Amino acid sequence: MTTNTELQGTIVAGRIELDQPVELPDSSRVAVTLRRIVQPATTDRREAWQRLKRRLSERPIHAGGEKFVRNDLYERD
Repeated sequence: MTTNTELQGTIVAGRIELDQPVELPDSSRVAVTLRRIVQPATTDRREAWQRLKRRLSERPIHAGGEKFVRNDLYERD
């Protein structure tokens, strides 16, 4: 195991249960930093996508800038 390894697990009854075994000898001291993994529900993602599409159809984003064609973007010798 390298010096810094990120592992994932679950808190069960106040203890951390890792998703995979760790290759360290018993009684090894480690430092633990907790970062909660928040995954939005599928319905939340779908609703957010629908809101974004509705917003863009109501108020489209117009850059108002110059339109380029392929030859303008690439140098030709």
